[in-house]
Amino acid sequence: MATENENNALELSRVAVRVPPFWRQNPRLWFIQLESQFVTSGISSDETKFHTLVGSMESGILNHVSHIVENPSAVNKYEVLKKALLDEFMESEEKRLRQLLENVCIGDKKPSALLREMMELSCGKMSKELLKTLWIQRLPSTTRAILSVSDDGVDKLAIMADKVHDQSDASGVVNAVSTKDEDRLMVLERQVSELLSKIDAFSFRGGQHEKRNSTHRSRSNSRSRSTSSVCWYHYKFGRKAKKCRSPCSFNSTENN
Repeated sequence: MATENENNALELSRVAVRVPPFWRQNPRLWFIQLESQFVTSGISSDETKFHTLVGSMESGILNHVSHIVENPSAVNKYEVLKKALLDEFMESEEKRLRQLLENVCIGDKKPSALLREMMELSCGKMSKELLKTLWIQRLPSTTRAILSVSDDGVDKLAIMADKVHDQSDASGVVNAVSTKDEDRLMVLERQVSELLSKIDAFSFRGGQHEKRNSTHRSRSNSRSRSTSSVCWYHYKFGRKAKKCRSPCSFNSTENN
């Protein structure tokens, strides 16, 4: 019959466990995951569990429990090391409850996710009614008003609160889209108004320019007509002309 040491040696030689990185935020849940792998890998020996745990720990983690690693107990090595790690990294019950009462907020979480977080922090040390009251207090005012008319348990209220939360998010998206459309319309109206103003200004300047050109042409035509009614002699020699050929309006032009 094989001895316990021989069984441990066989177990160590045939088992390969993929230990996840140690989770400081929730070491209790990390140990649940680790021990689940022990079960699926067929590991039951305390010796194997202990060495698997030590071999998977980062140096910074082991440093907190170095006194146990360097001098393991004769029996229950794994359980002693596990307890030391939990004591070191698990928050005290008092600290958890204080955090539950003071620091937990919904943020961008769904109401059901907030409830799960609060239940985890309470560690079963708080009644459901008190937990329900604290949870509802941390919800948005609209959601609180809707839940206040229901006598359902906290689990059903969480489902209802999630639906209200999803509806509020959808309404927020619609409002955001509507606001953007209104902004675009205002910009377009302003651009059209500016364009019309430019067209009016251009038309006004064009009219003024045309009026000046018309006046200039009128004066030029007048001078041209005056010049064309003078005979060649007077046009060439003016007052010194010794001849004149009709029709000629030299004298009348001079008088003007």
